[in-house]
Amino acid sequence: MEGPTLVLSSPHERDFRWPREDRKLAAHYFKMALGLDATLTQICKQLPRHIPRWGSYRVKGEGDIITSAFGLERRSEDSRRDSSFVRVSQHIEKSILYTYGLLR
Repeated sequence: MEGPTLVLSSPHERDFRWPREDRKLAAHYFKMALGLDATLTQICKQLPRHIPRWGSYRVKGEGDIITSAFGLERRSEDSRRDSSFVRVSQHIEKSILYTYGLLR
């Protein structure tokens, strides 16, 4: 049997109170991804109100570590990395213009 594909990392909060709005978003995701016939309210009632949360995770066998906002709270300002820059290409009169921007 193969082991887990994700490695969860600190910080860790065992009993995080899951905000109602986030539960609604999760319910909507499950409804769409699984093709559920239940209403969002019915799905929300089945979701836990308290969940564990983790500061970061990585995919086993990969080098990248994905850090949550919760995980960044405990890091110093100098050690934070902003990975929210994107490259956008535009085709203008048979030439390509590349621009970079910060996601906000």
